Parts: sequence; structure tokens; C-alpha cells
Amino acid sequence: MKEFLEMQALQPPTPSQSDLRSFSALQKWDAEVYGFRLPESEFHQTWESTSDGRVGKMREFEGSQSFKTIMTSTKKYASIPVPSLAIFAVPHVQEHWMIKSTDPTVRNTANEYYKRVDVMAEKQAKALEDGVPAARVIRLKGMHYIFVSNEPDVLREMRAYLGSRSSGLENRDLQAGEPRPCPKTKRPISKERSVLPDLPIKLLRKPVDKAVVGHKFAED
Repeated sequence: MKEFLEMQALQPPTPSQSDLRSFSALQKWDAEVYGFRLPESEFHQTWESTSDGRVGKMREFEGSQSFKTIMTSTKKYASIPVPSLAIFAVPHVQEHWMIKSTDPTVRNTANEYYKRVDVMAEKQAKALEDGVPAARVIRLKGMHYIFVSNEPDVLREMRAYLGSRSSGLENRDLQAGEPRPCPKTKRPISKERSVLPDLPIKLLRKPVDKAVVGHKFAED
């Protein structure tokens, strides 16, 4: 992560006064520049608003420096004994303003930048695969906000993973010795297989959708 933070990225365009006339206008500008559409609520979170409803200045977050300290002062753990699903944007898709630029310097710099980003992202993905054998590592061609640029793919992989975890836990319990009794019927769980396997996915489907669409996180 330290390598990522030390890389010098190209400076993106800034919104004009016309783009700041409303939050919906800013949302549209942002989608055209970066190539994916964030929820309007994201801009209310990160920008101040004026009394007449225009977009003000960007908010200053006190935790930004703390975040950088946390990310550059990491601790290496010998093992991570928990199940995990990691989705990486590999290879990365460049932001739209870079792709549409007619400036050869911008295009060349962007190409070199994303080559380095992809190398480091693949290094992270491989390290996770080697260090955490139980982890499921997925690589998708997409943007940094992979849960936005590739929302259907992310939802598919999350549901598939949750489904495999549900089946795996049930099979492990049945193979560990005497089947556990069902709390409701007191019969062995093996006799309840036609009822129990679908329950966790049905319960988790709605929260999964909200978690992917409603929260901001990065794959790197």
C-alpha cells in the first residue's frame, strides 16, 4: 500500500461553475470524467452546499491523515484463519478523461501509471492467495471503484461465495462426527437438509445488495 500512496498520479479535471450549480449536475460531470456513476448522496457527503442549493467547496476530513498513517504502518500477520472473499480490479480500466484525451503526454503517462498499478495490484492478489489459502481471490477488469463499475459481477461473486460457505459449513458439521441435533425438531441435522441449506442466502440477499451499492470501499 505504501507504494500505491507514493505513486504520482495525473491530476484530473476540476468541475466548472456550471457543473457546481447543483448536486445532480456535479454527479453527471463526475460520471463523464471518471466513467462510472456514484450515488448523488456521495457528493452530499464529500462537498458542502450553499443556502441556494449550489455545490460549495469540498469538505475537509480530519481522519485523512490518520488513514494515511494506518495504511503506511501496517503489521504483518503470520496467518489469517478466517474465510474471505477479495475482489481486485486487475487489469484496471483507465478513467474516461484519460482515454478521451488528445494530449499524447496524458495518454502515455496514464498508460505507464496503470501498468504499475496493475503490477502492484496483482502482487497483492498473489500474496493473498499464497498467504491465505482459504481466501477466494477474484480478478475483474474494471475501475478502482469495482463495486460500482462492475456491480453485477461483484454481486454474482458475493452470492456465489456466500452460497459456497453455507454449503461448506453444513457439510463440515455433518462430517465432523455425530450430526448436531436440530434445535427445533431435535432430530439430526442431516434429516433437515431439505429445509436448512437455503436459509442463510435468503436472509443475506438484501443486506448484500445494500452493502455493495451503499458503501464506499476500495479493492486495493
